[in-house]
Amino acid sequence: MTSVELTSDLLGESHKAGDLVALEPALLDAAQFLADGFARRIKLLAQRLGASAQVARVTALAAAEISRAHSHGHVCVALNVLAERLGETPSAVQRWLRSSGLVSDGQAADIELLPLVLDNGGRLYLARYYAYERRIAHVLAACASAGRLTVVSGGPGTGKTTAMVSQLVNLLEADPALRIVLAAPTGKAAQRMLAALSERASHLPAALKQRLPEQSFTLHRLLGASRRLSAQPTAALPYDVIVVDEASMIDVALAAQLVDALAPHSRLILLGDKDQLAAVEAGAVFAELSVSQALAHCVSRLEHNYRFGLESAIGRLSLAIRAGAPTEALAALVIESPACAPLGLGFSSAAAVLIDDDSEALSARSLDFVAHGFGPYAKVLKDFLSELAKPQAKCDLGPLFEALNHYRVLSAVRAGPRGIETLNAVLAARVCALANITLVQGAVWFAGRPVMITRNDYALGLFNGDTGIALPVAGNKFRVVFPTTDGGWRAVSPAVLPPHETAFALTVHKAQGSEFNQLAFILPAMAHSGLTRELVYTAITRARQTLAILGSPRVFEHAILTPTRRAAGLSARLEEAVLLQQD
Repeated sequence: MTSVELTSDLLGESHKAGDLVALEPALLDAAQFLADGFARRIKLLAQRLGASAQVARVTALAAAEISRAHSHGHVCVALNVLAERLGETPSAVQRWLRSSGLVSDGQAADIELLPLVLDNGGRLYLARYYAYERRIAHVLAACASAGRLTVVSGGPGTGKTTAMVSQLVNLLEADPALRIVLAAPTGKAAQRMLAALSERASHLPAALKQRLPEQSFTLHRLLGASRRLSAQPTAALPYDVIVVDEASMIDVALAAQLVDALAPHSRLILLGDKDQLAAVEAGAVFAELSVSQALAHCVSRLEHNYRFGLESAIGRLSLAIRAGAPTEALAALVIESPACAPLGLGFSSAAAVLIDDDSEALSARSLDFVAHGFGPYAKVLKDFLSELAKPQAKCDLGPLFEALNHYRVLSAVRAGPRGIETLNAVLAARVCALANITLVQGAVWFAGRPVMITRNDYALGLFNGDTGIALPVAGNKFRVVFPTTDGGWRAVSPAVLPPHETAFALTVHKAQGSEFNQLAFILPAMAHSGLTRELVYTAITRARQTLAILGSPRVFEHAILTPTRRAAGLSARLEEAVLLQQD
């Protein structure tokens, strides 16, 4: 039974409004469950407004479709796609929706929109998402017309930070009193942005360097602080220039919050990579802005790679993936069997290798290869713990974090034999064995455990993506040490940490905003819908120097030939906003 058939059955005339609670929850995933509940409410509303049985049924099915679409990252659903799924003509579906009393054409103000919006381009929205797009377009079109918008798209190593620093210097030379703030969607990305800015600005005159920001924020923290400082629900940020890095991670709802918080005079600078994974939530805002004709004069696309060069293996691989060319991508890789693969990336003469391991779980040899990358970390950890045990020890945490961040394992999935849950358990045991650490069976905490925060905690000042290392203290207890933006360290008790997970292995989504000298990327044993071109591109561009991909060439090829397509209408909203300004 298809999703449409399932929803149609749930909404059949023989069902009563309360029947949904009798369904077996295990048969429906969360997205389906929410979609069915929303569809029932829409159907009842349409009936109360006098809609016919056919109109109420079609409107409810359309509501279920748009609700499900959001769970897959789409902002809207195309009318022709909806009509095809319903087995009707687009004109008939449009007529029924318009007559339901619950679907507006999008011309009214946000507060007056009906629950669903069908725009002139045949896109069906939930009203709030249509309002998000319209607000984003209105503000950014105004910024663009006044020259207060800059969008810089480019892969890692293409000079985005350098371009940003140059623009900030020019702005500060024109107005030394400018208030500038740096932000990114995750704490890790915000820290990396600040560090990159400091590095690029090291050659500047002291007077200019002193005027550059010395702190960075997560976007949620920045926008939350704005609201807390004012009684207004959408208070303007008190800055003249707002710079946002890793903007490809911004979903449409967060983008709407950001533009709502811009002061009328503020300049917005967005940095990102349009070819990376889009936001986890609905929308691909940065990608749409990067290709919008309405904003063409504000957009810069950087192609030349200064880090590994487009002629290097990783450079050629990244270009081939972006182009959707699997043959060229495989040609950039050295393909080896697990038995013939060198033990560890450091022993490979190739900068990019694919280890052809298509078993359901990684072979023992592949696991040895993956674990070997943490050998340097285990050695530094062992020496650190030895020094820490000495009386009045004064240990330098810098080398420990440098060793951890030298190498990382990424996976396309969370669960299963190739997922990060399994990989982290295996890698924890291997690292502890190498560092002579006793790992008690079933114990969660151990010395050297890397921990990534997965939810913002403003009270503790810990944010999604922040990574710390667990270290022992007196009484067989642990503290998790995190680097601070000023180059220092802070220790936090595990008992008060916000949600977190072990971070030897990360999902590709969690690795966005991070880079590592050496990287192992684990493909799933079988292709699936979530394994896309953008996910593979994002994964391999986390590597600075050497890269190993473990998986089947067939699965790799399938991913490259599966681009992400998110239904949205921000480009259309931008064109409408520009036309309104011209009038």
